[in-house]
Amino acid sequence: MDLDRDRAQRQAVVRHYDHRAPTYDDGPLHRALATAVAGLVTEALDAAPDPHDQRRPVVLDVATGTGLVLRALAAPTPTPTPTAARLVGIDLSPGMLRIATAALPPPAATFVRADATSLPLADASVDVITLVTALHLLPSAAAADAALAECVRVLRPGGHLVTATFTDPATPPAPAPTPAPAAAPTSTPTPVPARRHDAYATVAQLTAVLTPHGLTLRRHRTWTDGEHHLLLCHAVLCHAVPASGPVRPAPPASQ
Repeated sequence: MDLDRDRAQRQAVVRHYDHRAPTYDDGPLHRALATAVAGLVTEALDAAPDPHDQRRPVVLDVATGTGLVLRALAAPTPTPTPTAARLVGIDLSPGMLRIATAALPPPAATFVRADATSLPLADASVDVITLVTALHLLPSAAAADAALAECVRVLRPGGHLVTATFTDPATPPAPAPTPAPAAAPTSTPTPVPARRHDAYATVAQLTAVLTPHGLTLRRHRTWTDGEHHLLLCHAVLCHAVPASGPVRPAPPASQ
């Protein structure tokens, strides 16, 4: 059943990234990519400031991991000012979230365990969403579509979505080795989640999945650290698809 497959994929993602959490930040790819994405977020926030809008913008990092994108955004101003963006990160992995929270504790950011297909935020409450190397880990095309629908639901009109996807499906990046379990050799090995890199490797593919949700691709570029090649895309919500379902609470006001 699809539900069984989806559940198994989510469980594999949690277990895999819980194991990777202690060493995740050691990979130079992750930090460099986070810095590049943070630059796009800053440009999006500065693109068209409204002098009459005195509220603090909200940045949501979906599948935040150890919070590297939010940490890169917070780095220039470690102590948020009243005009600084409110930073919110969500992830399925408790291990990743523990490291994220320790590295960027409240009130600098708020981290919440949640699924990308059910974001714990109110409608039209977010200015910029980042979705970095995450679409390929969602268990199916339907799940990815549901996650994008949730992004659109929480984005304000004119809001921004920044994605990063691997561009070479013929030679996708090899999964990082999973640390061996400390238990006896007969222990069940940690499952490696499936990856659907080939579904989001080109501009045409991303356009095809974004457009039905009212997201218009504004710009894109290829980014590389010399070994990995990723497609960075910046889309804008020009036409929101009507939201359905219960209204989620607003982001925590403690920031």
